[in-house]
Formats: sequence, structure tokens, C-alpha cells
Amino acid sequence: MKSRRGYYARPRHPLTGRQFTVRGRTPAQLAAYLHRLDSLRQELRLGMKSPADVDQALRRLRFGAMTFERAAVSYLARPDLAPTTRARVRSVLAGPLRELAREELDALDGPRLSAHFDRLAARLARGSLLTVWRTLRSVVRHAAERGWTARVPWGSWKPRVRAGREGRPQRDCARTEGELAAILAAARELDELRVAGCGEHGDPCSLAGPYRAIEAKIAAAARLGLRQGELAGLRWYDVYPKRLTVGIRRQWDGAPLKAGGGAELAAPPELFEVLERHRARVGALAADPGAPVFPAPGGGHYASGECLSTVDLRRAVERAGLDAGAWSPHSLRDTFATLEARAADGDLKHVQQRTRHRSLSSLLRYLRPLERESTRPQLQQREVTT
Repeated sequence: MKSRRGYYARPRHPLTGRQFTVRGRTPAQLAAYLHRLDSLRQELRLGMKSPADVDQALRRLRFGAMTFERAAVSYLARPDLAPTTRARVRSVLAGPLRELAREELDALDGPRLSAHFDRLAARLARGSLLTVWRTLRSVVRHAAERGWTARVPWGSWKPRVRAGREGRPQRDCARTEGELAAILAAARELDELRVAGCGEHGDPCSLAGPYRAIEAKIAAAARLGLRQGELAGLRWYDVYPKRLTVGIRRQWDGAPLKAGGGAELAAPPELFEVLERHRARVGALAADPGAPVFPAPGGGHYASGECLSTVDLRRAVERAGLDAGAWSPHSLRDTFATLEARAADGDLKHVQQRTRHRSLSSLLRYLRPLERESTRPQLQQREVTT
């Protein structure tokens, strides 16, 4: 039969026996489709194919070769995906899962994935491997919801997430108020040395250069639990010294927050003292209330990149007498969570509100043991003097 959309027929489904519509752009195409249906019906009756094999073949006839790449492109087009999720999926697809892009979904069985993930485990840390696995599952689940596949191709298989190397060590952070105070004191010294154009060991050029607000950035991130983008997104009208709060409302260059709506967080008076010294240093750049608290090196707002340099942070941590090898700017968010948990006497619900984590399981990854087995003499001296 012919319609405006081409030619169609209503044969019976080889598995359910119900009539369904089959379409073709030409009579020859429709005839080929019907011939394939008859063949599948005969192969099923003779035991040459299982019902699962027939279902897979029918889906391939209807949708064409559904590769992992096609399913991923459709998944990325979903309007409900958070920007951070979309960026994560693109990153994983361009890297660890790139080899699977041209594979059909039904080919991603246990042996195929086992070989692929064993190779990944040799070079990825456990957390990264889990991220790749979750991304893969999300894309295939999306395909199943649209009828492109009827089953999980890998069955009960799961990756051995502990295989391979352990990856980078867990981020370090300040475990006590004394450690954080020592780091802030060291950061203030570094700021003053840069402004004065002085070196640390008699070299007049080693720290000379523009003011980098190391103390203020570390204080804001550690006292408010800010991510890099949120630190870059602070405006002067977000800072309320009289009521000792700071509004967290945006990320880089006005981008929305990772977790949705903003918050106004209470902070200790010491933070506002640090920010006031910082305001005096930046001078005219702080005259406009809508100006960024931490301007980009060329002026204006950060659009991306490190608002707080890892090099600057580690230099302050080392100067405070701590091992800086496992520190990154995100360590200051770990510091905030750890110190908040100590102050809240284990009330994790309260800490979750302060850190703005969506779940307690996410928060728990940020908490660290409160005491260290040993501290260097330089740190102990700083804790006494600060």
C-alpha cells in the first residue's frame, strides 16, 4: 500500500504475533524488509536464532546501525542535562571511550568492555575509572529508553575498579585551624614580598611581580568552601561585612552555579579583615560594586582557568611547613568541609548545608582525618606565633 510517506505493509511481528507497520521509500525497499521478516520468522521457528537475536535484528532494521557514538550524540542533546554533566560526557567521549565510538551498542558485551577497561585501569585512577563507567551506563540507558536496544549488552559484568595503578594521592588539606592560620600567614608574607619586589633567599627577582592576592583567595576559598569558578565569580556587592556574610551566586564571568541556586554564607570576621586589606591593594579596581573581587590578570572578569594558581597555593603551603605535593586549589574546599565538620561536632546535615553538596555521599569524599601523625617544627612555630 502507498501513502504520503511512501509504501507500507502490516505484517505480523515474528515474536509477538501482533500486526505492526513496516514502511519503505520504494516498493523494492519494502519488499526487502518483508523478505527479511520472513527469514527471521523461519530462523526463529527452526531454532537457528533466539528471540533475543531476532529482537536485535528487528531493531537494527528499524533504526539502522546504532553505534555508541550515535547514542552519545542523542544523549548530549537532552535539554535536561546540567552543563557540568554535558562537559564531563564530552570529555570522556573524547578520551577514555573514544575507542568505542564506532562500536554498535550490542557489541559492547562483557569480554569487549573487560579488555577495554583493563587497559584504562593501567593509566587511570579509581575515581576516573568510575566516572568512565557511569558515563557509559548513562548513554546506554538513554538508548534503551528510546528502544534502540532491549538489553544491557554487557549483562552482569562490571569493571574491576581497583585494578591497575592507584593514581594520584588523595588531595590534602588543612586539618586544623592552626594549619589554616599558618598557611594564611605564609600567603600574606608572599603577597608582601611580591609587592616589595623581594626574593626569599636574597634573590631580588624571585618573587617580584604584580600583586596576586594569594592570602585573600586562600582565605575566601577556605572560609567559604568555594570552587575555583565561584571564587572567580565573587563581586564586591556580594560581600556584606556588617552582617558577616558573603553571597555565592555565580561562577566564571556570570556562569550559573554548579549546584543551581545561590546561597549566602556566614563567615568569620577574619575573612572580612583579609578582604579589606585586599580591597585597599587593588584600589580603583574595587571602586565599582559590580567589579570582581579577584580581577583577572588583564583586568575584568575571569572567563576560565585558575583564579588561584596551584603554584601560588603550594608555595604558601610549603612556607607554612606542610608537604604541598598533594595540594590543589580544590583542597581549600576540603579544608572548609573538614573544619566545618569539626566545628559542627559531626552534624553532617548542617555541614552539607554549608558546603552546598547535593548528597551526604558527595560530602563524605571531602572530609579528612582531623589530626596528623606528625607536624614539622616550622608549622609548630607558626601555630604559636599566629
